[in-house]
Amino acid sequence: MTGQLGVRGIHHIGVSVPDIAKAREFYIDILGGVEEVAPLEWRDNPFIDAVVGLEGSAANQFIVRLGNAHIEVFEYHAPRSAPQDPDRGVNNFGYTHFAVQVDDVA
Repeated sequence: MTGQLGVRGIHHIGVSVPDIAKAREFYIDILGGVEEVAPLEWRDNPFIDAVVGLEGSAANQFIVRLGNAHIEVFEYHAPRSAPQDPDRGVNNFGYTHFAVQVDDVA
């Protein structure tokens, strides 16, 4: 059964990271994700700026499949985000975590 708008499920979740190489290691090397599409890189692209709502954006991106879901990972070089507070409480607005189901946690 699908929702009123025909939603069948979640295709992917986007996450912005400070270090795409470490994210690639985590999602692909450690979790065993499969990279679905060729990585993307952009700078000075008015079309992408309009899509993401950021003027003068520059970033690297990859999409990885983990089981039945996809994660889209970005590292923005411009505009660069301020460092995240490592003690940010889960009570703050926004995504707080994601969970994966594995066969053997060890």
